[in-house]
Amino acid sequence: MKKIIVNGHGWSGSSAFINFLESSESSEYVIIPGEFDDFRVPGTMREVFDDSKTPTSHRWNNLKPSLSMKIRSLVPDILWPDIERGRHIKRLDAIRRTSGIKREHVIFNKYKSLLTKEKNPEKKKDLLNAWLNAICKNYLDFNAKTKNVIIEQFFLFDDCPLLYDWVNFDNLILFIRSPDTQITATLESNVLYNDYPWGAEFLLGQPHTLRRKYQIFLDTTSKRYEWIINFLNNFDDNKIIIVDFNSFLFNHKNTIKEISNIIDVDLSNNLSAFNIEDSIKRNNIWNNKVEDLEKEIEKTNLSYEKF
Repeated sequence: MKKIIVNGHGWSGSSAFINFLESSESSEYVIIPGEFDDFRVPGTMREVFDDSKTPTSHRWNNLKPSLSMKIRSLVPDILWPDIERGRHIKRLDAIRRTSGIKREHVIFNKYKSLLTKEKNPEKKKDLLNAWLNAICKNYLDFNAKTKNVIIEQFFLFDDCPLLYDWVNFDNLILFIRSPDTQITATLESNVLYNDYPWGAEFLLGQPHTLRRKYQIFLDTTSKRYEWIINFLNNFDDNKIIIVDFNSFLFNHKNTIKEISNIIDVDLSNNLSAFNIEDSIKRNNIWNNKVEDLEKEIEKTNLSYEKF
């Protein structure tokens, strides 16, 4: 079994690559549905290292099957009426979201029980590795022809890397992105700035101006590049593939070919199925007429260019 992790660092383009992987049915790999937040999110399986806390499944709360998804999983594609909501969801995807996530939840509860009883830190790491392997095998059951499993957004780069030293992965495909388009994509997502989630009001000062929030985002992005470099120093360089989002957009075929060669997985069938032009259209450079951030972006670029 080969585990391939696809990671970004916040609106850095990795989701577009996941969309590319999902654009065509493949016998080459299976993708675990949704971002893998059952270790990187506080309150989840990482809590087993703190004996006073019990982990819960963030993924189950986000991905547990709805009634409509259960119904979709029962009806063959050819019989599913076009007028029905969800007609673009293929039956296999619906099955993965229903039976797959249910079985994953059972696996989570099994290992949660084992891990909370275990007191030896090294044995806990062995159990965590067994837990992740069991989840990967769960989804590989949907495609008996492949041994490749794709895991999305596993690492949180501002963590201590030693927190992940139990993970046996084969490749990490890491997407980075130029700050002048990353900040635009972040604002367009309407996540960070409509309801500022960081809870770091002391950083923003008074008043909470949009300009100050932009500056905080760019400062954090610059620090995140440094965190990523320090984080990756703890892993085998041969396992790590760094992909600039601009290369994915504007040198698409060659970039996919290079990734395919390194991970030894044929991705060529997706090239005709994926519309790269849609991603290019959404890749907008920051407009300084909105707020002049030229100096801040230039400063953040110094960290980005270290890659």
